[in-house]
Amino acid sequence: MDAMIVDLSKSGLEMFLKPHQVELLRVVWAAEGQIDSRTAWRHLLVREQHHTRSRATVINFLKDAAANGWLEMVQEGEKGGEPFLYVPSKNFPCEASFTQELAMNVVKAMGDLLGVTFMVKQRRVVEWTPPN
Repeated sequence: MDAMIVDLSKSGLEMFLKPHQVELLRVVWAAEGQIDSRTAWRHLLVREQHHTRSRATVINFLKDAAANGWLEMVQEGEKGGEPFLYVPSKNFPCEASFTQELAMNVVKAMGDLLGVTFMVKQRRVVEWTPPN
């Protein structure tokens, strides 16, 4: 996973991603089956109404999300246009699993920063060992 900036003034996934990126992930998670970048882009335009995002922005984010393992990219056989379809990855089939993984990464990073070891059980911190 690439380095991420945490914006503590936001909540949820918007602490880590831009609102349009969160919306694009939600479109893929909600799709029944595969979704192409054009469909995701159109959804985003309808959702944002007054904002205009380029299709290239959508394609680049979806490709980055696939490279990070958040989504899976399936090659489509058609010629012309962007030849990929996107589906949720096996590791992150829904928003909840993705959010939990991000939270666990933050807990681990904070522990590393502070020299603290956290014991996590069923996705909850149940014990921690302070630094010596």
